[in-house]
Amino acid sequence: MLTPLTAGRSSEAMELLIEGFPERGRGFWEKGLDRLLNWPGNRDSRYPPGFLWFDRGELAGIVLTPASARRGTGESRRAVVNVSSWYIREPFRWKAPLMLRALFQHADVTFTDLTPTPDVQKMLPAFGFSPASEGIEWIGTPLEAFGSSAGRLRRWRSGDPLASGSPPDELIALHVEWGCTALVLERGGESFLVITKPMRIRGLPGARVLFAGSRNALEAGLPALSRYLLVRGFLVLRVDARPKARRGRGFRPDGIWFARGDAFEDRTDHFGSELALFDF
Repeated sequence: MLTPLTAGRSSEAMELLIEGFPERGRGFWEKGLDRLLNWPGNRDSRYPPGFLWFDRGELAGIVLTPASARRGTGESRRAVVNVSSWYIREPFRWKAPLMLRALFQHADVTFTDLTPTPDVQKMLPAFGFSPASEGIEWIGTPLEAFGSSAGRLRRWRSGDPLASGSPPDELIALHVEWGCTALVLERGGESFLVITKPMRIRGLPGARVLFAGSRNALEAGLPALSRYLLVRGFLVLRVDARPKARRGRGFRPDGIWFARGDAFEDRTDHFGSELALFDF
């Protein structure tokens, strides 16, 4: 039985997370759980921040589910739920499909799995998931910065009129507090949100794109983004490689993420996910 994760059950959650992911350490999970349990995205989406799984009363597993809403056309909003850090104790692993079936019963939300293991990747299609990327592209900002940009880049400001599919301003501001950079890429009369997060890439200072409201616009504006990052000391940029997109730069068929409920054909969306809330 899946039981929603609450602050009152954080000790049970901590027990399972440390057991399942000992390489992360207690400090990592304490900080991550605190952020998750106080993350407004789940409150606004009316979706639990995670679940504990009990089998005949025995604590058997855990899954974290950070969530946040997206602006649709008109007044419509849809929740995006990131399936993260799930772990099932050894005696119960053969029942993993039962836990996943219960988890994915909600048809009115979009689910993503950004870091599935090879075994999980094989299972996800049975639950309606499809790949939302084909790998990773590593971009050297010193080289890309010399190109001509077809988009204008500026810092994000609360209240900016952004294209549909963007998250709420309150949650964007929290990402900025956590050290992310929120930018607006203007192209073709539309304004698209771009969020990057600092990371080390083979020892070099770099950044990864957590959110791009339009990958087409991002491709057109890469020189401007590269110049912005290079001036601030970032030498490498990590972006998702889209299905059927051109291959260049440093393409690798790694880091494929999956989604159900949205094809993400022109959007990278790791916003409000484990990649944002936790110190990965």
